[in-house]
Formats: sequence, C-alpha cells, structure tokens
Amino acid sequence: MGTNLTKQSRVSRVLHFKDTWLLKSVLIGAYATNAICKGRSTVLLKEATQRDVERERRQRMEAEARVREATAEAERARSRIHHLQRELAR
Repeated sequence: MGTNLTKQSRVSRVLHFKDTWLLKSVLIGAYATNAICKGRSTVLLKEATQRDVERERRQRMEAEARVREATAEAERARSRIHHLQRELAR
C-alpha cells in the first residue's frame, strides 16, 4: 500500500505538473495573442494617422492653390481697374 501511495503521489505530481505547464502555455499564448493584437492595433492606428495626415496635406495644398488662384484673379482685376481709370482720365 505504501508503494501505491507513492505511485499515486508521483502520478498526482505529474498531472499537477502537466496542468501547470498547460496553464502556463495557455497564459503565454494569451499574452502573445494580446501583444500581437496590440501591435496590430498600433499598426492600424499609425496607418489611420498617416491617412489623416496625407488627407490634411492634400486639403492644405488645394486651399493654397485656391488662394494663389484668387490672388492672381484679384491682381488681374486690380490691373484692369487701374487701366480703365487711366483710360477714363484721358
């Protein structure tokens, strides 16, 4: 009976070790999955930020082009008015 208890103890220890190892493996896998998901979210966040920056850059360039166009048009109008005023003065 003494050897039987020892054998049961050994079996119990082995099962406990296997359960502990399995639990550790599951936890490590969960941590790895969590890290991968965080990494993926970080990448997605960076990509979204880059898209936003690029969109804002395009919008700024378009706005600057409209300002240049409006400035050129205003200069042409000013020039025409000046020319007409000189014509009227004659």
